[in-house]
Amino acid sequence: MTHLFSHNRSKKDNKLNYCVIGFPVSHSLSPARHNRFFRKNKIRAHYSAAEVAPADLGLFMRDFASK
Repeated sequence: MTHLFSHNRSKKDNKLNYCVIGFPVSHSLSPARHNRFFRKNKIRAHYSAAEVAPADLGLFMRDFASK
């Protein structure tokens, strides 16, 4: 089940970062679909998937937000 969708702007390259978070999340097609859209439309962004256990969600969000 997907828990959260979040985004931030990378401090090192000013690229928007998006991430689908779930447990499990390996089945998600979102990263491939979104990254294809970003490339086609020349949008400086990246979409990834992260498998995060519910107990680790707070730590993941703090780390993701700091990047």
